[in-house]
Amino acid sequence: FIVNYWDSITLYSDHFYLIINETCAGVNLLISMSLYAVGFGWVMKGDIKRAWLLVAYIIPLCMIFNGLRIAMIFCLGHFGDQALATGVWHEGSAYICQICLFILMALINRGLDRVPVSSRHDPLG
Repeated sequence: FIVNYWDSITLYSDHFYLIINETCAGVNLLISMSLYAVGFGWVMKGDIKRAWLLVAYIIPLCMIFNGLRIAMIFCLGHFGDQALATGVWHEGSAYICQICLFILMALINRGLDRVPVSSRHDPLG
């Protein structure tokens, strides 16, 4: 199928069109996950450096997850129908993205605590 751009915020095909406004563009996801990252970093490690590092990781991940969410909604509308694309999935997918990102943020935080193998070399052992 061919996807066209009507204007800077509208994608359309011969079966469906999707207007990506502020609420769909991932701004809410980006802001909430950035705040979660700052709070999570502060609670888990107590330093601001870790909190900002988590924010640096979460920003591109939010963009990727929301882009996949928009693509899925568009595919549901194109191959299914408008009710399928704009129904429960539209709101529910945002919550699913946020839960997945929060778990991924916890895994990233855990990975940041690991010591690289090369620095664990023990010359006596």
